[in-house]
Amino acid sequence: LLQNNLNPQPTKAMKLEKLAEYLCQYFGKTIEQMAVKSRKRENVVPRQMIQKHLCDLRQLNPGWSLHRIGNLFNQDHATVLNSRRNINNLVATNRSERENWEGFKRYADQYQDQRNSLMVDETLPASRYKVLVGL
Repeated sequence: LLQNNLNPQPTKAMKLEKLAEYLCQYFGKTIEQMAVKSRKRENVVPRQMIQKHLCDLRQLNPGWSLHRIGNLFNQDHATVLNSRRNINNLVATNRSERENWEGFKRYADQYQDQRNSLMVDETLPASRYKVLVGL
């Protein structure tokens, strides 16, 4: 029992597919709709925003490769990197797109906040949780 209290259990990694579905909802679309081969701006920019966000979260989530992110949208890893670069450039040069990105990021951060509020029971054995909160 004491050993469990000294060695924290690793937290569960976020599920890439669930997060992608949540992010698509911001734009009122499904992953399938986002994965359609389309070069229309109303499809491309939202897809690129989602890919950039997922790409930015890769360091925190082992197993989220560029290949895996691209597969969600029927694209390859190089397209994911290009999406990231395009959104960075768009946000740096276009005020309305920067505001769109900031609104999207606030929405995306809500997913993490909701997940964190629910993670106590998922990530820690009951004995470790009691020690942390002083029960």
